[in-house]
Amino acid sequence: MKREQHRRVTLKDIAAKTGYSVITVSKALRGSSDLADSTIHLIRETASEMGYVANSAANALRSGQTNMIALTLVDISNPFWSCFAKKADAVARAHGYTTMIMNTDMDGASEALAIRTAVERGVDGLIIDPSVCYRENVEVLQKMGIPFVVVSYMPEEDDMDAVFFDEYQSAHLLVKRLLEGGRRRLIMMNLPVGLPSAAVRAQSALDALREEGLGPENILIANVPNGDGECIRVLRESLAAMPGVDGILTYGDHRAMEVADELMEMGVRIPEDIALVGCGNQESHLRIPFSLTTVDSPPMTLAREATTLLIRRMKEDGPAKAEHIQIPVHLMARRSG
Repeated sequence: MKREQHRRVTLKDIAAKTGYSVITVSKALRGSSDLADSTIHLIRETASEMGYVANSAANALRSGQTNMIALTLVDISNPFWSCFAKKADAVARAHGYTTMIMNTDMDGASEALAIRTAVERGVDGLIIDPSVCYRENVEVLQKMGIPFVVVSYMPEEDDMDAVFFDEYQSAHLLVKRLLEGGRRRLIMMNLPVGLPSAAVRAQSALDALREEGLGPENILIANVPNGDGECIRVLRESLAAMPGVDGILTYGDHRAMEVADELMEMGVRIPEDIALVGCGNQESHLRIPFSLTTVDSPPMTLAREATTLLIRRMKEDGPAKAEHIQIPVHLMARRSG
């Protein structure tokens, strides 16, 4: 059975219903200051009763803006990025913008498609959690002059805005914490190979060991690919390759939870047998099974700073000097390590 099609309510319909001109109706719906409050109220009430919904495509054609921003995130199943997206959306809405969220699974081709889709939809700006191929993928935005902000990574280049945590300090704090607890056989569950922050974290861990007179033989740095089951596979392989492990650090609290579950299934006691530390401090905004030592790098702070910077860029006339905002981190020492 063919579905009945209903005609969209137009400004002309509202004008006929209220007795005002189409121009007056349009101004009232936009909240023009040169109309009486009573007129605005009457027209808006009538529009609501008639089921009027503004034609955003038509508005965008007139203004050249869609009041929409896009978020391209590498893994929205990670609670960190879920909280990030929620806060970014709240900040955007407070400034009159809506958001579209796209997951890239840390894949360069998916990221390129997400950026192209956002551009085709006419977004006013983007926030990008970068993949390995982000540098080439953002070139289209730079050529078109579309504002964007890279998050969670400090670009080596100074031609793009970025907001990020101190990744070097994060890894340094966690390794130092494990060493201070007497741990000497470490596994580092690092970001996937090629992601910008992976090398920074790995170097920081080695530097922390060197400061204590230790070396690469005291740590196994394992890069964890994105995908179901990959964290546990890499953990098992790493435990087999590094006998006598007494400390594990992960690149995110969500990974620490996976590791903890697997270790407990194996009968390993945390922290008595193996100390476990994470990154992100998800315990500050989510309930987790046990008290996890971690680095405080709240996603809400990252989202607020990145979205605020992007909105400022979208309202500016002409290009501006790129800005890099580094958010400090600190250790949250708890029972797990």
